[in-house]
Amino acid sequence: MWISSHRSEGVVRVATRLACATLVFTTVTCGGSEAPTDPIKQLGPNATFIKLASDPGDPAGIGKSFEYDQTNSKIEVIFIGSRIQVIVRGEQQWIGTVAMATGTELRPGTYTKVSRFDDTAAGVAGLDWAYEGGACANQVTGSITIDSVRYSGLDVMALDLHFDQHCDGVTPALRGTIRWRADDTTKPPGPVVPVPTNLWKPSAASVPTSGTYVVLSSQAGDPIGLGRDTTLTGSVSAVMYGSTHVTVRADGYLGEFEAMLGTEPIAVGYYANVTKWFTRNPARPQIHFWTQGRGCGQTTGWYAIDKIVITGTSITALDLRFEQHCDGATAALRGAVHWSN
Repeated sequence: MWISSHRSEGVVRVATRLACATLVFTTVTCGGSEAPTDPIKQLGPNATFIKLASDPGDPAGIGKSFEYDQTNSKIEVIFIGSRIQVIVRGEQQWIGTVAMATGTELRPGTYTKVSRFDDTAAGVAGLDWAYEGGACANQVTGSITIDSVRYSGLDVMALDLHFDQHCDGVTPALRGTIRWRADDTTKPPGPVVPVPTNLWKPSAASVPTSGTYVVLSSQAGDPIGLGRDTTLTGSVSAVMYGSTHVTVRADGYLGEFEAMLGTEPIAVGYYANVTKWFTRNPARPQIHFWTQGRGCGQTTGWYAIDKIVITGTSITALDLRFEQHCDGATAALRGAVHWSN
């Protein structure tokens, strides 16, 4: 079972600090697997990060390197007894398990008797790291080193560890370093304020003189607007879901606009480097403007909120512009929303 947590909720309580077992655990001052070098220098000493370096021929990381922190991804670290569950939602989606032998508390030292994680196995440590691009097919060997751990009562407040994971008897490894701090409040950069003045705006001739509207300007090759310019004035609405998401509807079109993680509520500003709504990295703003039968597999572009009025939990006024590119295409769909309740 996965247990979700949010950074704003603080520390996930360790259910039980079990008595230390000595079956395969040895306390060391150095040694173990070699951690990836060149730590993320721009981060402060108390910032959470995860580094993963994959050797050529490693099927889990397929020879690539990855760096995540709380400015570029959502990192969840969950403690379940002697097991550490790690979920990373960034440009890639990782699920990792680092488990001590059953009955063993987290404390500095190295495990070298490691197999693929199995919550029914006793007396062995477990590893299992995979993402949508790679994973071990069957067996895992390797080592885990807890470099440091700090508790407050039963709560883990800080953890440093590194590991190497070998899939199915091969020599190439996935090597990882994790530094986690319960009090790390780092978050992705928010929208740019003020909104840049050089962004696209609709022509004066395309904008109605009154009422609510959505103006669309589609370039040739754009699969959503089909290369046409359109002004929509019927059935225009804007609804806020939660505090970070706005849905715009207009004459059969649907626009989804999500703020990046840590920006609450969604606010005036320029949201650059967007990705597709609901599919990728929550540390980036997200967008998808589509209509029945015509949508994007992935999106890039930007959106800008020139005005937003929130009364209670509802939007009462919205002025928003956007530029969306579908699936890496050069052709753009640009739009402007003007709505008030």
